[in-house]
This record gives sequence, C-alpha cells and structure tokens, in this order.
Amino acid sequence: MVAWNKMISGIRGFLFVLLTALAVLPDISEAVRLRQIGQIDLGDDDEIYGLTTNNITIKSPDKLTFLSRRFEVRNEVPFDSSQTVVVSASGLYYAFIEKTENDPDDSASYIAAVYDSRNRPRWGTFGLPEGVYFLSPNGEYLVVITGTPRWNNRKLFIYHKSRPIVENDICFFEDLLFSDDGNYLLIDAGPEGARLFDDAGSFIADYGSQQSYAFSEDSRLLASFFQGHVKIFEGEREILALNPKELLLNGIEVRNEADRLFLAFHNQLLVYDTHSGEKILARYTGKEGGTFASLDVSPDNRFVACGVDINRGTLFRGHERHVTGYLYLMDIEGRSLETMEFNYDKYRPGLPQVTFAPDNRIIFVQNRPSLHIIEMY
Repeated sequence: MVAWNKMISGIRGFLFVLLTALAVLPDISEAVRLRQIGQIDLGDDDEIYGLTTNNITIKSPDKLTFLSRRFEVRNEVPFDSSQTVVVSASGLYYAFIEKTENDPDDSASYIAAVYDSRNRPRWGTFGLPEGVYFLSPNGEYLVVITGTPRWNNRKLFIYHKSRPIVENDICFFEDLLFSDDGNYLLIDAGPEGARLFDDAGSFIADYGSQQSYAFSEDSRLLASFFQGHVKIFEGEREILALNPKELLLNGIEVRNEADRLFLAFHNQLLVYDTHSGEKILARYTGKEGGTFASLDVSPDNRFVACGVDINRGTLFRGHERHVTGYLYLMDIEGRSLETMEFNYDKYRPGLPQVTFAPDNRIIFVQNRPSLHIIEMY
C-alpha cells in the first residue's frame, strides 16, 4: 500500500512538472518561423488603414473597401469627386465631407457625416471650413486645418461629437499625429514647433521643432527626434534626452510598459532603456546596401519587426536600384529570430512598411503593389 501511494505521488509530481513546462513553453521558447498566409493587391493610389486593429480599410480614388477578419472583401462604399473621404487610422470610422447645396460659394458651408466600419451613421456636423481633414482613431472628433500652405495663417479647428467647437492659431502646419486612443493629438507646426493638445482642444505642451515623433502604447509618453537628438516627454516634463549621433531616422517607437525606445536609423537599429538611457543594442542590417526603412513593436512587447530595403547603388537605374526588401523579426532585446525576403515590383521610399496586427502573431508587410500577410508560428 505504501509503495502504491508513493507511485501515485510520483505520477502526480511528474504530471505537475509536465503541465507547468507546457504552460510556460511559449514564453521560454522563441523558435519562431514566418510564412505568408495571404496577399492583397493594391493600386498605385490606394491607402491602407486599420492594420493595427485588424479592421482593414482600403481607400481607392473612387471607393472604400472593407475587409473581413479573414482578409476577404466584406463591403464596398463608392464615392465621387465632389466628396472628401477621411478614414481614421484605426480603420474603425470614416467620414464623408461635402459642400452643402444652400450656398456653394460659402467657404464655410461643408457638412460632415461620420460612419463606423459597418457603414452605420454615428454622428455629423455642419459649417466646416474648407481645409485638410483628419478623423480621430476613436471616431469622436474631426480636425480641420485651414489656411494657405507655407503661409503664416494656419488655424486648427476641432469638431467634437459631444463638445463645443474649438479653434486655435497654429501659424504653420506640417503634420498631425493622434495617440492610438485618440485622447491626444500632436500638431507639427514646422518652425513653430510641435504642440500637444488633448481631444477637447486644450493646449498641453510645446516641444519645439521636431522631425519625427511617436506616442507610447498607453499614450503616456511621447518620443521625439530632431537633428540627431532624441527626447522622451511625459506631458510637459522631459524625462530622457539622448544623442545617438545619427541623422537619418526612418522609424521610432517608444514602449512605456517595456521601458524601451527603438530607433531605426538609415544604417542601424538602436534600442535604449527609457529609464536609464542605457544603449541596449546597436544592430546593422548585415546586408550590402541594406537600409532600415520601417519599424514596429508587437502589442504584447515581445517582438520587434523591421522593414529593410536593399539599395544597389546609384550605378543602377531607379527601377533596378531597389529590387529586394526584407522583414527582420527580433525579440524585444533585438536578438534575431527570423527573416523573410520580398521582391519589389515598384519602389517607393519608406517601403517595406511593417505593422503588427493586434493578435501579436500577424505582421503586415506593405510593398508596392501588394500587402503581404505574414504569420508567426
């Protein structure tokens, strides 16, 4: 009887160890492979939204195409040249903006209707001025930039679903960046500097002139780059300043939960600790003519993807110069896991562009004229 009890106890102990090992196996094993599970053909003028949420919307010159979770066409919405169509970066919302018929000569006679990706109307507004339009990722508000490009007369308007209209003078305008949750927007006002606002239009901070910037995944941090210098801010407070002594930045990501800053320069990838400023990794492409073209970090902060372009040099004609692109997959510390090669049909600066899907296992690689759907397994 004692022997039988010892045997049962031993079996239980073995099963406990086995199940524990199986439970932690995905975390302790980084044996990752890549395979293409799909490809979406794109037109030269197509724009893609919603990769980070897997609500993919393709904007063509005359229609919006909505894809299902299996990357099949779910629905199409046509539009004509009299309508301006704006899609949120999340792919979850879009807006039709067009002139009202009452007074077609009135520059402030535009009306906007906002829909979700299931084509259901959500809200609308009227009296918009003519300008450049942006829709927040959460679909809660529209941003309008008015004025003449390259002139000191630009204005920022925010039309919110449930708040009063907000107007701010920004003088110049270069670009706009939303945080992923839509709670903040950064206005790049060129020589006037980068300015942070909340979604109510309240001014938060002025960061001076910037060339590149990125919000952290929780919107708490903002990383910025200007003429070789990198800074990280939390609201108005500067918490880290670095000088990587590199000038050509093609990708920047900051992760608050992982305490990591990732910088994809023209010739190398750098990883820093956001608390100490310590350089954790400096990595080159390892390929002749290789350039880091893009960068993304998985939502669970376990993996890093880089798009690498191979430039064969100025002795080749333009269409022969960039003939190959690569996806580099690394862990969060920058250790190599896997690569995948792509051939270009057409070249455009900034490609291949890499983006993680929200499931942490799908990587979208955009070349021209295709979007490759890559699975980690």
